[in-house]
Amino acid sequence: GDCKNQLSEATRRIHEMDLDIKRQQTDREELTAAYRESESLSKQEVAKAQRLAQE
Repeated sequence: GDCKNQLSEATRRIHEMDLDIKRQQTDREELTAAYRESESLSKQEVAKAQRLAQE
């Protein structure tokens, strides 16, 4: 009946939300890794520029 339909619809929506959360967590991890990598490269460039300035 109607209750079963509502329950299955709610279950389906919860499942979709879980998938969304997992996708967003993956995106966040990828963005965090990219940020850390660019931060590291930036620090290397700053250090290189400082060394060149001292020569």
